[in-house]
Amino acid sequence: MDPEKPQTSSGSVNSKNENGVSRKEHIAEGAPTTPGWPNAGPRGVVTWLGLTGVIFGYISMEMLFLMPSTIQSAISTELGSRSYIYWIGLGLRSVNLIFWVLSGSLSDKYGRKSYLISGFIVTIVGSIICCTVDSIWKIILGTLIEGIGSGQLGNAVAIVSEVVPHKRRPAVQGLLYICPLPFVATSYIVGATIMKNTTWKWVYYTNIIVNVVGLILVTLFYLPPTRNCTVTWRRPSVVLKAALRVDWVGFWLLSLFTILLCIALLWGGFKTHGWDTAAVLVPLMFGLLSLIILATWENWFVKRPLFPKGMFHNLRGYGHILGNAAFASFGYAAVDQIYPTHVKTLYATSDIRQGVLLLPSGFGQIFGAIACGLLARRIGHTQIQLSVSTFLLALFVALLATMTPSTVTPGHAYSLLAATCSGYNRVLSIIMAQFGVADKSIATATAALQISMSMGLAFIVSFYYTIIDSIVGKDLVKDISKAVLRLGLPMTSLPAFILALAAGEQAALLQVPGITPQVIDAGVLALKHVYMHAFRIIYLLGMASSLIALGFALCTRDVTEKMTDEVAVDMSKGEMSLLPLKASEGEPIYE
Repeated sequence: MDPEKPQTSSGSVNSKNENGVSRKEHIAEGAPTTPGWPNAGPRGVVTWLGLTGVIFGYISMEMLFLMPSTIQSAISTELGSRSYIYWIGLGLRSVNLIFWVLSGSLSDKYGRKSYLISGFIVTIVGSIICCTVDSIWKIILGTLIEGIGSGQLGNAVAIVSEVVPHKRRPAVQGLLYICPLPFVATSYIVGATIMKNTTWKWVYYTNIIVNVVGLILVTLFYLPPTRNCTVTWRRPSVVLKAALRVDWVGFWLLSLFTILLCIALLWGGFKTHGWDTAAVLVPLMFGLLSLIILATWENWFVKRPLFPKGMFHNLRGYGHILGNAAFASFGYAAVDQIYPTHVKTLYATSDIRQGVLLLPSGFGQIFGAIACGLLARRIGHTQIQLSVSTFLLALFVALLATMTPSTVTPGHAYSLLAATCSGYNRVLSIIMAQFGVADKSIATATAALQISMSMGLAFIVSFYYTIIDSIVGKDLVKDISKAVLRLGLPMTSLPAFILALAAGEQAALLQVPGITPQVIDAGVLALKHVYMHAFRIIYLLGMASSLIALGFALCTRDVTEKMTDEVAVDMSKGEMSLLPLKASEGEPIYE
C-alpha cells in the first residue's frame, strides 16, 4: 500500500519501509489509520484546543520540577529552616511518582479526562498554599499537594502518543518535551529575574495561571471517545464498586517504598543522621522490603494489579528499558543537578551569570529531544540508537570531570553534548517503553518508566552532599592552610579566614588580621580545588552508572516496525460531554 494513503480495512497489508524493504503491517479491525496528526474530524479546532489544555498540564508539571530549585535560596532566606529546604524538591517528586502510577493505572481503565481535571484542581490548591505561606512547613505541605495533582497531569505523556498514528509518536514526544522551553533551557535566568524584580512567589502565581488555562481547555474541549459499555458512573453504587476494584494494597506498598526511600536518602544525604545509624538503615531496609512484597503481590496475589500482569516479564520490550533508564538517570542527574551546582560554586558571580553559563546545557536537552523526534523513526534500529546515546552520555559526563576550577569554557561544550545525549535518551526511552506494552496500558507503562528515571536523581543528590561533606571535612582546612600560611597569613587569623571564606562573606574576609589580596586569591583557589575534587567523583559515578545502563540498552528490542499508521484513540469519535461518565470497554463493573 501507499504508506501515506489512509486505510480503513483490517488485517495485514504490505508496505515498504524507508529502505524500500517490503514488510507487513497489521491493521487492527476498525482501528483508525489516518497517517497524519490527530484524526479530529469536523471538530478539528475543538480537538486541538483540548490537546493544548493537556499540554498545559505537562508544562505545569515540568514547571514544578524545574523552577523551585532556582528559588530555594530565596525561600530559605525568607522562611528559614535551611536544613529542610530540600524536602521541597524530593517530596514533590516522590508524591508525583506515586500518584502518576495510580492515576495512570486507573485512567488506562476508566478514561483520562476526570484525572486531568482533578490534577489541575489539586495543583492549583497546592500552588495557592505555596504562595500564601509564612513558614517552611506550609510550603512543604503545599508542595506535597502539588505532587498529588501533578502526578495526574503526567498522563499527558501518554495522551499525546495515543491520539496520533504510531509512526508520529517520536515527533510528538519530542515536541512535548520542548513545550516548557523557557523552564527547561533558561530556568535559572527566569528564576533569577523573578527574584530580582518581584518575589519568589511569582513562580507559584505563574503555575496557577497555567493550570487555570489548562483546566478550562481540558474541561470544555478535551473530548475523547467513550468506549461501549452498559454501566455508567452516575450511580453511587457503581462508583463504590469501581473503587473497590482498585489495587489499594499495591498502591500503599508503592507509596511505602517511595516515602521510606526518600526519608532514608534525605536523612543520610543531608547529614541529619549518619548513613550507618538506625534512623537511615531502618527506613531503607523497610523500603526495600516493601518493594519485594509489592513485586510478589502484583505477580501472584491480586486479580487486577496496579501494573498489568506480564508487563515486567517482557524484558527485551520493556524491562531492559526500565533498567537503562534507572542507571542512565545518574548521568541525567549529573547534567541536570550537579553541573548547575558546579557552575554556581566555582564560576558564577551572580544568579543571572549562573543562568547564562547554563544555557548550553539547557538548550542541549532541547536539541536532543528535537533530534530524537525527527530521527528516531527515520534511522530505525532503536536499540542501537538507545545504546549509542547512552554511551555518548557516559563519555561526555566523564569529560565534565576534566574541568578545572580556573576555566569554564570546556564545560560549555561538554555540558551541551551531554545534555543533548540526555534529551535524546529520555525521549527515546519513552517511545520504546510505550511500544513495549499494549496501547491499553500506555499510561501505566509511562509512569513506571518515570519511577526508574527518578531513582538516579534521588540517589545522586544524596551522594553528592555526602561526598561534599566528606571531602570538605577532610581536605578544606588542610589545603587552605597550606595555600595561605606560606603567603604570610598569621596562624591566629586562620580560623576566622576559613570561616569567612567558606561562607562567602567578603566583608568578613577584609576584616581578618593580616589579610592581603594575594592571600584571598590563594584561599579562593584552594577552596575551589576542594570542591572540584568532589564534583569529579560525582561525574565519574554518573559515567559508571551510564555504562551499566549501556548493557541494558544493548538488550532491548527494535520497535521501528511498530511505527505504523495505526491510531490508539480516534479523537473524531469524541463525545460532547464535560466529564467521562462511562467505564472503559472490557472493564465491566459487575461480574
